[in-house]
Amino acid sequence: DLSALNLLNDFSIDSDKSPSGLIARKLYKKLQKPNDRTFMLHSEWERLFRLAGNNENNLKKIKDRKRILLNHLSIEPTEFNDAKALFALQTTYTIIIKLVAYKVVNSIFFKKEKYSFADLLSLNKDDLQKKIENIENGDIFREIGFSNLLEGDFFSWYSNSENWDDEIYELVKKCIQILTEYEANKLIFDQENIHDIFIEIYQSILPKEVRHSLGEYYTPGWLAEHVINNIEIKHQHWKALDPCSGSGTFILKLINKIIQTSKKEGQELLFEILNRVKAIDINPLAVLTCRINYFIAISGLLKDQNHNLEIPVFLGDSAYVPKEEIIDNIKVVSYSISTKKGKIDFALPKSFLKDEKKLGDLALDLEESIINKDKEKAYKLIINLIKKDELTEKINNKIYSFIDNLIFLEINNWNRIWVRIIISFLKIFNLGKFEIIVGNPPWIDWKALPDGYRNNIKELCLEKHIFSGDNFTGGINLNICALISSVASNNWLKQEGIFAFLMPKSLCFQQSYSGFRNLKQDDGIDLRYLKIVDWSESGNPFHPVTEKFLTYYFIKSNINIPSSIPVKKIRLKKGHSIKEKKMTLNAIERSFEKKEIHGFINTGPYNHFTFAENKKYISVMKTLSGTPDYKGRVGLGLYPKEILLFKLIKKYGKNL
Repeated sequence: DLSALNLLNDFSIDSDKSPSGLIARKLYKKLQKPNDRTFMLHSEWERLFRLAGNNENNLKKIKDRKRILLNHLSIEPTEFNDAKALFALQTTYTIIIKLVAYKVVNSIFFKKEKYSFADLLSLNKDDLQKKIENIENGDIFREIGFSNLLEGDFFSWYSNSENWDDEIYELVKKCIQILTEYEANKLIFDQENIHDIFIEIYQSILPKEVRHSLGEYYTPGWLAEHVINNIEIKHQHWKALDPCSGSGTFILKLINKIIQTSKKEGQELLFEILNRVKAIDINPLAVLTCRINYFIAISGLLKDQNHNLEIPVFLGDSAYVPKEEIIDNIKVVSYSISTKKGKIDFALPKSFLKDEKKLGDLALDLEESIINKDKEKAYKLIINLIKKDELTEKINNKIYSFIDNLIFLEINNWNRIWVRIIISFLKIFNLGKFEIIVGNPPWIDWKALPDGYRNNIKELCLEKHIFSGDNFTGGINLNICALISSVASNNWLKQEGIFAFLMPKSLCFQQSYSGFRNLKQDDGIDLRYLKIVDWSESGNPFHPVTEKFLTYYFIKSNINIPSSIPVKKIRLKKGHSIKEKKMTLNAIERSFEKKEIHGFINTGPYNHFTFAENKKYISVMKTLSGTPDYKGRVGLGLYPKEILLFKLIKKYGKNL
């Protein structure tokens, strides 16, 4: 039975017949004695991924994760390395989805040519290694005009000739064989199903104990659709950005919305989608998955080989983006990327970013010049994109310093990814403005962030006035989603544009978010509260996560603030369940009761929300509210939050 369920079983790590467990165990062994490049890729993946092990509140989940990983990878406890185990599992998943992407490309373009998918099975060890390396580097995808679908990412290390051996050869062939067997069932790999298939393959390879310990909970498709459908935008040809895209749930809904409403077809519709729907994520695995999902979603529009197309999904940090500065009266874009071998600082004129096509083409040539340690060639490649009258002495020094940093990393075997990463980070600065920003950012507590990263963005939080500044109530502690909201709206939201995020309900009430609730913007056109949807009683859509959350809708506008904000409360009907993730929005809405209430914010330093069922009570409640005599303080936090056992030393009194 060539069903989707059987495909998942064939790749499940729990199945004895699946190659997934064998691949993961083999890759873990390889990581015990990595070559220089593999060590670099793993180290920098770990830095970017920012393991939940940095969160000392999560010790029980981390212990559960370790137990599961020890079992699935057959590792002795004394030899266990958490980060290597996770890297091996994620690499296993990417091997499968990259083969699926190649399979889709093959079925569209190369069916009768030299790239037949089934023909991969006939290749010997060396030839298959070269073919897989070509797939990993994106060479085959560039032939059909997609410059960045795959581009030698963190997870390509297994295909290197130094790592490729007989066992990896046979295991990759087994994956190809399984996918070839499902050739008859075309529906499995079409754009309607593939996103769910990828999620389920990922969940079948990374057990729930592992995913939940990392804070990974997928946004149900119906919830993303609900958020998007409730955005009322006047602009017919809106552009949308998801700054924390994950695997692409919101992105796929946006693409589908354009396909359903656009009057264009074929290549015109393809270019419209690529121009209007864009995404960012800091997690390399999320970027890879989102790109492949995006590609498959538009694959039906690819009738012939287009040229110089870019999947607009970028690796970048939506909380900490490049900034504009002035050097010698020239506008420059500056940024600093931390590596385990030191920082890469750069400041390049904005004109460097003007031609997106040339910027995209630059990556391979610039990387080659760095590998060859050809400083002058690298310099010429960069200045070809910069206005001549901007090449002042200070700017030239900045360019040479940037090149020196890259060559230093190359000499220390710590390069060959940075040029592409830097260009990706620069591109997110140059994305332009959007009518819609939408998504589900990470809900990570400030205290849980890695020390170095927390220090990097602390200055930005102070600059944006996001901290409340109230030391008594945790005024310098908040959730990272508040910072992402501020940075994303400042950088990418158009005037009169709408911002819609799923975020914790605590942002409405806690004193530590009073700075965020002011919704200040750098250009003086602040955000305004548009409406709220309250999911507190909806049955926990992110089960088993029980944290209460809302959909916050903001508009960037100079309009007057209304006396109240519309709030829609969603309540799950008795006897109904929403645990089935594949339910459609129409079906799931029949399980909900809806109630309209009103929210308002007190003015002054205590700008928390208050909800009222009747609008006429708002003025009364504002009159009653005032300044308390008692000075509230946040409680003492003990981390990690484990049980504290006390020994009784002495009793006082009969009742104690």
